[in-house]
Amino acid sequence: MWSHGQSVAECWRTCDSRLHNMNRLEIRTRMRNVLDELSETNTHWESDRLNRYIEEGKDDIVGQSPSLALPKLWATEPQHLSNGVNLYSLPINMCSPIEFFLYGTKANTIPIEMEGALLKNAMYAYSQTDPYVIYPYSEGQVKIYPTPVALVINGFVTHYLRLTVPLTSDSSIPELPYNMHQWIVDYGIWRALVEDGDGRAESFHQKYMSHFTGGR
Repeated sequence: MWSHGQSVAECWRTCDSRLHNMNRLEIRTRMRNVLDELSETNTHWESDRLNRYIEEGKDDIVGQSPSLALPKLWATEPQHLSNGVNLYSLPINMCSPIEFFLYGTKANTIPIEMEGALLKNAMYAYSQTDPYVIYPYSEGQVKIYPTPVALVINGFVTHYLRLTVPLTSDSSIPELPYNMHQWIVDYGIWRALVEDGDGRAESFHQKYMSHFTGGR
């Protein structure tokens, strides 16, 4: 809060001091403190259970955030194109694609429902200078057009937003901006209440989702 007589700069320093990088222990402790206040019985929030919510929360935050908000999670994976092969695997740590490149050209991305039009309609004609990637095509795969007719070294490049590295100890810090660490806390509280069938879960879900909507 901005106390009387406090400058704006001092206010921002005070507010910012409450936001900092939290390790897994700090995140779990904040979750447990709130959950203990809500629970009528002694704590039953085992660390393994809360750690699971922390991992889920990190992935959910990455999935719901625009890629521009998480530049440290941008990644690139090149693949060779093989003669006659048009199905290619996506990176196993990919959360969402940013863009695809084929034959050195940025590819158009279309949903699988458009494949028929792509093949039949001259309007969607493809070539090495105007290639297409069908995403998603199947579990963990994309389909590309045109089909390669020869080996192309690093002919298919995926630029993507990757998942964060799992936290392996209580001193581990999430690969997310520090202001998002509290979001993990809010996610975990919601998930714990949902799993317990607690009717208050919805209000905590709204609180968590408000981080992505600016409070709307």
